[in-house]
Amino acid sequence: GAIMKPAEYWRKRSDWSKYLLKTGKVVASSFIHVAPSAQAEYSPYSFVVVAVEGENLECMGTPGEKLEKGDRVRFVLRRVAASTPAEPIPYGLKVEKVL
Repeated sequence: GAIMKPAEYWRKRSDWSKYLLKTGKVVASSFIHVAPSAQAEYSPYSFVVVAVEGENLECMGTPGEKLEKGDRVRFVLRRVAASTPAEPIPYGLKVEKVL
């Protein structure tokens, strides 16, 4: 099975444009009910491993959407953490279910 590494997800931000709006398939999923403070306003959410273009990528799901293995998803640009008005708004890739 796929091993999920949330810290690695945050370090791979530079490849966003390569995956934005592409679709893939969920190969592993965890549903996060209680998140770290920076992501608390987005919980509950799924943290998933997505197979896309021959790679496995780790990504947050959109808030409240429970993703499961086998779901077809699309990469979208969304806020990924809370920020104060003085800080830049942290955007990043998330996935949403494609119906």
